[in-house]
Amino acid sequence: MILDSHTSSYSAWRSGFDAALDLVVIGGKPFTLDEFVLVHDSELYWNLNTLINVGRDSTFGVWHLTGARMAIYMACLTNWDYRQAQDEQTMVDLFDTIERENPEVVCARVADDLSEQMKLLPTYMPAPASQILQHWINRSSQED
Repeated sequence: MILDSHTSSYSAWRSGFDAALDLVVIGGKPFTLDEFVLVHDSELYWNLNTLINVGRDSTFGVWHLTGARMAIYMACLTNWDYRQAQDEQTMVDLFDTIERENPEVVCARVADDLSEQMKLLPTYMPAPASQILQHWINRSSQED
């Protein structure tokens, strides 16, 4: 879950990007669409949906969502080599291509592809709804 510990749009974006890659790159390769169908309704599927939807109530939260959505899109739906994420300058350069744009627009840009091709559920969750859902998730995880 995103925390208010980000001090910049880049740190939030990078955190979301890395978190998403950790979920979609398994055994040294990103999920293919055929493989991803197998994880629908699994904990991984719901963790990805949470990652791409919850966080607008946090400082720079929309940048975190944008990074997560971009990582899933780039790793699973394009020929982008996910190993480039290990190079800090490459990631800074990638962020530079979107930094001056409205993060809501960038976040929405890949939403249709994530929904249609991967059957993820990207939504626009306003900050108050995000805050309520984060509270519920935190309480539920404490009860386990």
